[in-house]
Parts: sequence; structure tokens; C-alpha cells
Amino acid sequence: MEILNIGPFEVILIVIIALILLGPTGMIEFMRKAGKWIRKIIRSPLWKDILSTSKEIRSLPQKIVREADLEEEFKEFEAWRAQKRGIEKNLQKSINEINSEISIKPSDFLKKEIISQTGKSVEKSEQE
Repeated sequence: MEILNIGPFEVILIVIIALILLGPTGMIEFMRKAGKWIRKIIRSPLWKDILSTSKEIRSLPQKIVREADLEEEFKEFEAWRAQKRGIEKNLQKSINEINSEISIKPSDFLKKEIISQTGKSVEKSEQE
């Protein structure tokens, strides 16, 4: 779990550094002051305004879609997208079946191509 993109190992490192710099009693006093400061910020009207604005911004795309009556178009798009995925899966399945049916290996094909172009056997040139 990461909070503010800080993982558990970073938190442990920060706590150890704070303990070394502030000492046990200084760290307790610092944490008490930090808690009071955070509580003041969270209970302030400015923080509540920031949260409500954030919720509005996150819900704005859904509002726009509802107001523009684009929900049906989105549903059609999702249906088309699902159909496209099905076609892609079927196509990939067919390609895999065809590949498994082909008996000539690419290396055999290349050897035959070299022989047809040069007139020499690949095994002879490999031995030289």
C-alpha cells in the first residue's frame, strides 16, 4: 500500500531518520504538533471546498455525457469494441491453426531458397 507514492520501506526510513534527529521525546512532541496541524487543515472550510471541487471535477465527464445524451453512443461503441475483440481472437486462432498445419520449418524453407539461388547445398557450405 502506498500513500502519496511513499511505500512502507520509505516510511520506515523516514521514521528512523526522525528518531535519530529528534530523539524519542522530540519525536513525540513533533508528532503531536503535526497531528494538530493536520486536524486544523482537515476541519478548515478551505479543505472542504477543495474536496467538493475535486469531486465535481471527477464527476464532470459523466455529467457532460449525460447532458449531451452520449450514453447510447458509448454503449454502441463498447458493443463494437467487444465485437472487434471477438474478431481479433478468431483471426488469431485461425492464424495459429494455419501455422500449426504448415509442415515446412522456416529454417528448411531458407535452406531450399539458398539452394535454389546459389545451386549449392547448404550442408556443403556449412562444412567448408
